[in-house]
Amino acid sequence: MNNKIVFPKEFLYSDFEYSNELKKLVDEYSKTEKSTHFFEIISDDDLNKSKFINELKKSINATENNIFITSGNIYLKQFPWQPFGELLYNFFKLRKDQNLREKLFKFTKNFKEDMAMQNIYLSELFSKNEDNRKINLNNQTIFEAFRLFFLYTSKIKKTILILENIDNFDELSLGLLDYLIRTLKNHNVFFVITKKTRFQWNPKNIESKKIELKNISEFNALQILKKITEAEPDENLFKTVYEESKGNF
Repeated sequence: MNNKIVFPKEFLYSDFEYSNELKKLVDEYSKTEKSTHFFEIISDDDLNKSKFINELKKSINATENNIFITSGNIYLKQFPWQPFGELLYNFFKLRKDQNLREKLFKFTKNFKEDMAMQNIYLSELFSKNEDNRKINLNNQTIFEAFRLFFLYTSKIKKTILILENIDNFDELSLGLLDYLIRTLKNHNVFFVITKKTRFQWNPKNIESKKIELKNISEFNALQILKKITEAEPDENLFKTVYEESKGNF
């Protein structure tokens, strides 16, 4: 299995202001298989975090990795498990009205006997019509269903979970994330989360690697602007742009 991430050419010339931080993450990712890695991307600026994650997603070969992406939403925080429902629907490219169970069984066909009940649990959890639910699911059943699902995906390809804005996750989703990071140790799984500085959350007894996205310096911002415009920017215009953007290029 080739898990190497190839950087776009522009990274080699530092057009992306956080190329060093991204390289740090990728180097850790590339070290070894069958090992759980946990990275925290920390910034109080949502734009910085979004840009970093967008460049990370561009860098990952989607055909050689199972990539799961979701994001917390302050307006949906009242709905339990919502980020993980979004994560499954994004991965299978499903609309909200499409059948999750059918996709789960098709995806796990080589392990269908082992995964049958887990597929049912997960699809029941995100059933759009609560009146049609036939199974009463407790939290531990849900935690285990997700653990076994990601354990299965990690046996096929390296599995990457990108979870943005976890400060807007509901408490049950944070509990599930904690459980997955702790119980998927030494498996082919890579976790990347983003959060604000003030949000003090970490899985129990798990060491994370932290990347803090600081605002770019005036000098580096000027070099980026020169390369983009292929010209010498007006000094007053540059200062105005830099101050208004608060160093976020």
